[in-house]
Amino acid sequence: MIWPIGLLMLFFERRPFLQWAIWAGAGVITCGSYFYLMRQQPSEGLFLLTNLPLLPFNVLAFLGSYGALLGGKAGQIIAVIVGTGVATMTLITTKNYLKTRHRTDLVLLALVAFVALTALAVGLFRAEKGMSIIIGGRYRQYSSLAVAASLLMAFRHLPFHLPHWGRVSIWGVVGLVTVLSFYRDIGLRKTTEWRTIVDYHNRLHNRLDLLATTPNPRYGVDVVEAKQTGLYAVTAPYDLLTQLNSATRTDLASQAVAERFEEKKLDGVTCGNYWLIEEPQLQFPSRDNEAIYLVLSKDNQHIIFPTASKRNGLSAMLKQRSYFRKGLEAEVYDCVQSFDAYEINWLKVGQKPVLYTTHSTISQFRIRFKQ
Repeated sequence: MIWPIGLLMLFFERRPFLQWAIWAGAGVITCGSYFYLMRQQPSEGLFLLTNLPLLPFNVLAFLGSYGALLGGKAGQIIAVIVGTGVATMTLITTKNYLKTRHRTDLVLLALVAFVALTALAVGLFRAEKGMSIIIGGRYRQYSSLAVAASLLMAFRHLPFHLPHWGRVSIWGVVGLVTVLSFYRDIGLRKTTEWRTIVDYHNRLHNRLDLLATTPNPRYGVDVVEAKQTGLYAVTAPYDLLTQLNSATRTDLASQAVAERFEEKKLDGVTCGNYWLIEEPQLQFPSRDNEAIYLVLSKDNQHIIFPTASKRNGLSAMLKQRSYFRKGLEAEVYDCVQSFDAYEINWLKVGQKPVLYTTHSTISQFRIRFKQ
């Protein structure tokens, strides 16, 4: 995304041909290398046509996702409104730049253009599951950059003057939203951390790539060798096998529901078929040193998956004094290996690990099929 923005700046700055040639040559080499590497993961299509009708809304939501403090439709509406504000300030600044050719305006426009191109790519390639993906935590730093740039544009070009306290108040609101955003994404950060820990366990002990579509006999060899040579040293909280073996067994009267999803990924190498296991009896851990995982067990093999939980609404947060709703969910990908005969358990990791046993398999749970 940086390469076309550089060309845009060279064009508006009317730089000499040599600078154009150097930048264009660097861009050709970079893009050529990128697409050469992408050939190792061929795609079946450039983008999903179903993403096109909502593309303008997805782009605006991407630009304004920084302000989406609420979940669901309310958060999506807020994101679109904030994104519209960013787009409006960008148009005003563009109009002023074409008149004054002020370099500061060009820099601000380049920053927003970089985010906008990223938003366009995400809207085309990553919106197959709706706008919730667009405003997800992994992309929100782009929106933060766009909002900051648009605020600087507003201070430069809006036709009214704010007193000092007014400007301080605006940046105070920005700081407050940033702090709230940090807490809003705590579930995503924890689940991402758990996914890394789970990936290490499954590589080392099962030699199984859960997200692949075909078996890979060499998968996990690097982790095994690193473990043997002492390159990897895993402490107790992250050694899931040790936690599993030392955990206290507790029977759980499970009310789990298994929902089947079957999707065809565009890259052709990532598994899109999975079971969504929902267990309403358990709670997302509240302490930093705790975690909870889904464990599929058969004989002496234990395959582990990270869990997640949905956020409470604002009123429910205040009433229940809990950020997360009661209940856990986990995605069990099974393109390489079927897990129908594996027993489902839940491992809570902490100072005193607990293994909640259900004595049930996926096929014994209440099953919903995604239409």
